[in-house]
Amino acid sequence: MTTVPDLYAKRVQDGRLKPDEAQRGALPAFERIRAELADPPKRGLFRKAPEPTKGLYLWGGVGRGKSMLMDLFVETLNVPARRTHF
Repeated sequence: MTTVPDLYAKRVQDGRLKPDEAQRGALPAFERIRAELADPPKRGLFRKAPEPTKGLYLWGGVGRGKSMLMDLFVETLNVPARRTHF
């Protein structure tokens, strides 16, 4: 299983990405979501419904790498995903 930070580091090492502190700062939030989706809480007959996984809102200027980070995140998922960009 590839994590979002691992994939980002590999792309930086390969020279496909330039290291960026702001992008690197967003990686833990992406990884939290990926991990929660990979191992969802168990549901049971008498268990309270689990809280849904909280999402992430990225904000920044044009060309900062927001879409690229979303693409990396979706690439690491092992569940069906629909990437939406607006």
